[in-house]
Amino acid sequence: MIKIMANSKMLTILLYDIENDTAQLFKSLATINNQVGLRLEEEVQVILLSNQMTASYEDLESYFPNLKLMFECHDGWSLAKLLNLGLTNIVTPWMTILDSRDLLFADGALLDFFKLIWSPETKADVIVFKYVYPEFDKQHKVTSFGRADFLNMPFGKYWKRDFLAEKQLGFNEKLDQYVLTDFTSRAMEICPNPLWVDLNNYYLAPRPQIKQNVTEFITYRIDFLNFISHHQVTNEIYLRDLVWSIVHAWSLLVDLGYTNDSHKMGNFSQLLILIRSFGNYKAILNEECRQQGIEFEIPYDQLKKGW
Repeated sequence: MIKIMANSKMLTILLYDIENDTAQLFKSLATINNQVGLRLEEEVQVILLSNQMTASYEDLESYFPNLKLMFECHDGWSLAKLLNLGLTNIVTPWMTILDSRDLLFADGALLDFFKLIWSPETKADVIVFKYVYPEFDKQHKVTSFGRADFLNMPFGKYWKRDFLAEKQLGFNEKLDQYVLTDFTSRAMEICPNPLWVDLNNYYLAPRPQIKQNVTEFITYRIDFLNFISHHQVTNEIYLRDLVWSIVHAWSLLVDLGYTNDSHKMGNFSQLLILIRSFGNYKAILNEECRQQGIEFEIPYDQLKKGW
């Protein structure tokens, strides 16, 4: 049974209008509203973030009086800047993030979250709900279910406000595509007690595959690896992430045909600089490339001399 405390909001949802589509935003808010109902209306705060002033939100408050909406609309702002502003408005113990494409009954359940945090046994600063997602054939029939990678899914994760403040965690305003992944990666690396929860009875709606940006990916990983190094994360974790970053960046360069692009290869060399203190780094990277089925060897000597 969920314990409800009067006039003491527990959760803030940062909801950003990613597509400037009021109809889609309405659907997302409706799924939140359906779970809040009359029992949880004093527990949840919703901050709507938008960087497109052409959107019209005048009617939302009248449709969803239980949600106590707050609006932050700033034309042309980046997602990271909007989310950082949203963080400054959070007064609740917990926060999570949604975009306007997310439907709460599919991507996660407020009742699951509240049931967990009201349990006296729950001790966590970050909670990650893991789900499954359907895979379709050409006739749009479900053929199987895959596991959701928690770092790549923006919802299903809850953060304690005090933890974020103590660790000075915010969103990287140099990034665009990897903003949420970067934020989650940093939190999970330095969180002393994250809690992962399997919920196979929910599934994620299919999302179109997003073409990766190799330059931004390298920027994201360099900043992230410098962050965990500064926070004195163990060498084992640092090396694991570093190897993954370099091999994934190299696979992107190979797949996209950028191995002769001096600018992109110069960016890639910045990742290699971070691993050179490990004496056997070439053997480690070559083995990882072999396991990943990457046939093209990284040109270590040329990169070391400068592309």
